[in-house]
Amino acid sequence: MAASIDGHIAAAPAEKDPARVASGFVTAADRQHVRAEVSRSDAVILGADTVRASPRLLSYQNDRGRCPVWVVLTTRGIEPASPFWKQQHIERWLVSPSELELADSTNVRTFVCPRQDSATFVVAQLRQHNFNRVILFGGGEINNLFYRQQLVDELSITIAPTIVARADAPRLVKPSLSTATRLRLLSVRRVGDHLFLRYRVLRQ
Repeated sequence: MAASIDGHIAAAPAEKDPARVASGFVTAADRQHVRAEVSRSDAVILGADTVRASPRLLSYQNDRGRCPVWVVLTTRGIEPASPFWKQQHIERWLVSPSELELADSTNVRTFVCPRQDSATFVVAQLRQHNFNRVILFGGGEINNLFYRQQLVDELSITIAPTIVARADAPRLVKPSLSTATRLRLLSVRRVGDHLFLRYRVLRQ
């Protein structure tokens, strides 16, 4: 994920990709970095708001010759007009606290899970399907669910040379967590004014 120096993942709620480019969050180097991360994964977890902001899922094959499964956590589903439904070559999971109506069920699976324990539920499903390499793609509310349950092993983050300083701007992890999450720096790479950092999450 890309974040500003003050910890925001966008300058405004539901900010579209062109605006994130203009704000300095996304660059060609960051796109290449994201592609490499997705290409090494079996599944990608994200929230419905991230799909709304970037409705076309990244269609990159992994080293096993297939697109990762995209796992979307949502409470009200994805709008029927979204390009999400047209990407039928990608396996997609929708995880929700209640049954959803699907605009198109082609290569889409639905799961009903308890809202308060959705992160644990998703991880259990991924393990059951033998998915070992999983990316947590955000946004802040989804990140909160997984950090709260201590289900994150590493953080790969691009620090953009931007200060947002807006109260309504979405954060990397939506407040609040009961305890601070500590990290150990594994690597640093600089491309222009952007820093590509990788951390290991330290268990309590």
